[in-house]
Amino acid sequence: MRGTRKNIVYVLIGTVIFVLYVIMYVPFPPNHGHDPTDETRMNMHVIAAAIEEYRVVEAANGYPALTADNWIPKLAAASESRKIINSLPNNVWSPERKTEFCDAWGNPLVLLPNGGPNGTAQLISAGPDGDITTPDDNVRFHK
Repeated sequence: MRGTRKNIVYVLIGTVIFVLYVIMYVPFPPNHGHDPTDETRMNMHVIAAAIEEYRVVEAANGYPALTADNWIPKLAAASESRKIINSLPNNVWSPERKTEFCDAWGNPLVLLPNGGPNGTAQLISAGPDGDITTPDDNVRFHK
């Protein structure tokens, strides 16, 4: 009987160690059950707010206009917009990876500075297929 209790204790200890190992070292899915489209749209709202802030300061201080080629470095360099984009998750943008914003699928976001309605900025996500020419999965945001 004593040996059986000892074995049960060893099994319980082993089970606890295994569960702790799984919790600490097994990666979970990156979106943790969130819809990637919704996640991308939320992040695009933050980026659009940074663009809007940059444009307000641009008008007041004569900052260079945003273009498809310079928009990310310009947003990162201007302290007003930098405060906003610093709130983005690291898989979207981080100071170490300054050259692109990514959607929830890991694809770079594209900015058309005057591509939206009435010349507004348009952010485009290629969606899960990574192709910005397919309209069915593009996540578009106009600001």
